[in-house]
Amino acid sequence: MLNIVGFGCGSYENMTIEAVRTIEKSELVVGFKTYIDLMREYFPDKEYYENGMMQERQRCEYALNEAVTKEVSLVCSGDSGVYGMACLAYELAGAMDNSPEIKVVSGVTAANSGAAIIGAPLSHDFSVISLSDLLTKKSVIEKRLRAAAMSDMVICLYNPSSKKRADYLAWACSICLEYKDEDTVCGVVRNIGRDMESSKILTLGQLKEYNADMFTTVFIGNKSTVRMGEKMVTPRGYNNKSEKSIIIFAGTTEGRHLADYASGLNIDTHIFVATEYGEMILKDDKSFDGNKCIIHTGRLDEAEIKEEIEKINPMAVFDATHPFAVQVTENIKNACEKTTTKYIRIKRDKENYNLVNREKVRSAGSAEEAAIILSAPCYKNKKVLLTTGSKTVGIYSHLEGFKDNYYLRMLPNVQMLGEVLKSGIKNSNVICMQGPFSENMNYEMIKNYGIEVMVTKNSGNTGGTQEKINAAMRAGTEVIIIEDTGSDECIGIGLSEALKYITEIVEK
Repeated sequence: MLNIVGFGCGSYENMTIEAVRTIEKSELVVGFKTYIDLMREYFPDKEYYENGMMQERQRCEYALNEAVTKEVSLVCSGDSGVYGMACLAYELAGAMDNSPEIKVVSGVTAANSGAAIIGAPLSHDFSVISLSDLLTKKSVIEKRLRAAAMSDMVICLYNPSSKKRADYLAWACSICLEYKDEDTVCGVVRNIGRDMESSKILTLGQLKEYNADMFTTVFIGNKSTVRMGEKMVTPRGYNNKSEKSIIIFAGTTEGRHLADYASGLNIDTHIFVATEYGEMILKDDKSFDGNKCIIHTGRLDEAEIKEEIEKINPMAVFDATHPFAVQVTENIKNACEKTTTKYIRIKRDKENYNLVNREKVRSAGSAEEAAIILSAPCYKNKKVLLTTGSKTVGIYSHLEGFKDNYYLRMLPNVQMLGEVLKSGIKNSNVICMQGPFSENMNYEMIKNYGIEVMVTKNSGNTGGTQEKINAAMRAGTEVIIIEDTGSDECIGIGLSEALKYITEIVEK
């Protein structure tokens, strides 16, 4: 019978009860000389066989042959199946005509025993990688390091350095620094469970300069890992309310309604708005409890949205962005799909607007199509009011008379205003105002600027489409209505359904 026994870090207290009992009943103990010296201290009456470094195969063969007729323990530090002898013993036994029965007795590997000393760094997903290139090519080690660092796993490094590999830890840190911040929390533990045991907390930048050896186990944290005194802790999420958290991408009236409602409930709510102005509108709303919600300001691309979703780990993401913000919606959907997070699109009901004079109204399928309509000779020198937002103004900039005859109504956003003026439109022709706009306000604006054509979007009941049309009809102004941008607005739920869904999350 061959028992392949992992005895942990070497101290008797850190051996498992099974490991102790297995060695006690064995007739012969086989192992590396350093390990046998440790075993003799605790089991002085046993028969031992030892050999040196790089003689693993001979050691296994001897243990297998002896185990045919007696009870043998082949001892390994840590766990015998983690960088241990178990795999080699099985391989060699497979080639024997009369192989003994093999039993693997697990032990506590350095990743676990070292983690216990330094705190709780392995509470979430982690990888264990040996930097020793004796049996693994350096190029393979690099691929594994990159994969682990890229996925933001906590990384535990075995065999970080030696006389021949003095620069390997610095090399590994350089790879990790391509994907992790320099101030990522890291830790080192030396001589685990033995005399002169020591540990230290440091940053990834500092770790690169650290002088490690073969007795050192290294821990590199993830983005959530924190330093608590002289301990290193990676939260798993038990205390971050992730089971009752949601994300709302706002920017519309529906988004504000969702934010107002969620702010009054016992739920962790993260609200994302593109601009500081959007944040101000939220905070100025008397129904909004800003103490219960976290507002994130700034435009995010798909990768950044994915990163935020991974960090917050919400039960659902509510997309209440504008129906015409097609790219933003696509980014949110893709990020949710990649993180397997529930995506909920808030559908804005299109209104069937009433027309007093249908001859004064034309439809366009996009801003580009509206620009084609306006390029016709009959619109030359006519004053045009664009109420389709700042992002599409450039589409009309090539039209004759754009600089003098085109007016734009947009949100009062300094950054976007700078971009708009680059299109060539006059400063005096830009109207920065925040809605909602009543019919009378639209009418006075049309009359004041002498607007002959208004370009608008069928942006739903909350978008004020009917008020704009009514004002234009009163003023005798022609209207071009953009009906569709290519986004599938049929997929989604209404505001009332969304509020009900949030309630269900709270009540779970």
